[in-house]
Amino acid sequence: MTAEPVRDIGYAAWYDPDAWMETMDGPRWHTLVKSENKRVADYAKTPEVLKRLTKFNSLAERGHVLSQISPNFKSGPVNISPIGSIFIRWNFESSRSQHICRDVFGDSRGAWSIRDVGDGSELYQLDYTPLNKENPIWSLKPVGQYTVVAGQRCYYLGVIKKLWYNELWSCNALTGQNQVLIYKELDPEIVLEIVRGPYNKIYMTQERSQDLIWWEVKDDKIIQATEPEGWNKLRIKRTKGASALKKENKTLINIPAGQITVDEWSAHSNESALNILVEQPHQAPRWYRYTNTNIITALEEPTKSGLKLVEGQTTNGTRYVLVSKEELQKPSNVLVIGYGAYGMPTRTSYARAMWNPLIEEGWAIAYTFLPGGGDDSEEYAKQARRTGREKTINSFLECIHSIKNTYNLHPRNIVIYGRSAGGLLIGGSIQKYPDGSLFGGVFTEVPYLDELRTTTNTSLPLTQLEYNEFGDPSHRLEDFLSVGLLSPADAAVGLKTPNIFIYVKTAINDSQVYTYESVKWIKRLREASPTGLPKILKVNYNIGHFTPPNLLVSSSAFDCAILDTMAEKK
Repeated sequence: MTAEPVRDIGYAAWYDPDAWMETMDGPRWHTLVKSENKRVADYAKTPEVLKRLTKFNSLAERGHVLSQISPNFKSGPVNISPIGSIFIRWNFESSRSQHICRDVFGDSRGAWSIRDVGDGSELYQLDYTPLNKENPIWSLKPVGQYTVVAGQRCYYLGVIKKLWYNELWSCNALTGQNQVLIYKELDPEIVLEIVRGPYNKIYMTQERSQDLIWWEVKDDKIIQATEPEGWNKLRIKRTKGASALKKENKTLINIPAGQITVDEWSAHSNESALNILVEQPHQAPRWYRYTNTNIITALEEPTKSGLKLVEGQTTNGTRYVLVSKEELQKPSNVLVIGYGAYGMPTRTSYARAMWNPLIEEGWAIAYTFLPGGGDDSEEYAKQARRTGREKTINSFLECIHSIKNTYNLHPRNIVIYGRSAGGLLIGGSIQKYPDGSLFGGVFTEVPYLDELRTTTNTSLPLTQLEYNEFGDPSHRLEDFLSVGLLSPADAAVGLKTPNIFIYVKTAINDSQVYTYESVKWIKRLREASPTGLPKILKVNYNIGHFTPPNLLVSSSAFDCAILDTMAEKK
């Protein structure tokens, strides 16, 4: 179905002249991508950007160092430390050799880890490394993102269609042999996941757009179960972006924004105490220790971050927070960040790691807690699915209005940002304010933009898995009308945006949102507004949907240099 210019779904058909891009192959495609990268490279050589890059590289490095987290999670003899939102760094206690992976599980025999061996394309491989050895002695691929070991068996997920983890397998933990298929999911709208439960229990979940069915995994069989209680009945509760760690009705930790992460490895092993990581956008990461006698203590003294957090709320109740330098009275510019999808909490913990050059230049970073995201109740997340997507966009725009009025900012001093599914949010916001009267700059990474073509193409990895999130236009007229009106790549045709500076970044190996979506969108925006502020697209090679740890500093410096220049343009 991909690359056919006419999409016919029975009751509707339409023509896409840029459908040829969807093959992402051939001389015409490669020439186009090269021309986009040359446009970005030429812009990066302008005096305005160059003068920032030299300074911003050191500021980005400093931000990266300040946000580094020392390993305090443990799985047997394995030290574990998170890097960003998905990567993990691990090492054996007796070794300094560090490894980067997606997931890891350790015991007295060694470490079982999952890593991407496809240059960011999410081709995951399961490795077993014996204790204090440098290299794995067996590997399996392709597999899912998570693994756990019980006795002589190692459990992992199988994948037949890209990103659809629909099989539960086990194998001999020490040899990788004697593989057993425990369960196979046939419904293309359901994805499986392995969960390390408390008290050494292992669970499999079937997820259909945030709705879960739980199964306990035991002796290569599954038994239907209820959702397990957390270790010692700990719960993390979110309310409009604020988070609290609770033990029944008692609050142990309460933060205005950020992430609370309980040591799931120790919880699984039923340790007598757990380490808890607290990450806030305006403070350095901090570790706590919690015992089963209900005593919680900080493992170290808080370090000064030099940042402050200011809370805000729109008239309709949408909450947001701004992070800036402690002494700053009024920001020179504001980067407004939004997501609001999949019931996923807003990741506010990387203000320094991602945006330190901007913060040091007097910017504020605003995080918005929108319907559709996991920053409040389950109902708050589900109300923005499918035809409710407009609620997310309107709430985001209300936050921007509030920030603009509170700080008396010119639109050119406001830049909006969204990545992945946040591309729909950014695209929808531009449709409502294409004249630049509310914001003057846009930055979006690996954005979901070609929504109508994607939701009607079942050959793509995530389409059927996301019907409940974004809609099924092929079978529901209501979804067709909703998606058709909001799909940014389609709305871009003829959309006049001369007063908005647009910077897009995508990746060739992205398996979740294909590169052609960004290329279509930027091409159409530029054709509709051939003059005015720049519209530039950077296509990264050899990476995928997530920026690997070794590129975080250079990526931050480059992006911030572009954004700081954006806000200076009139």
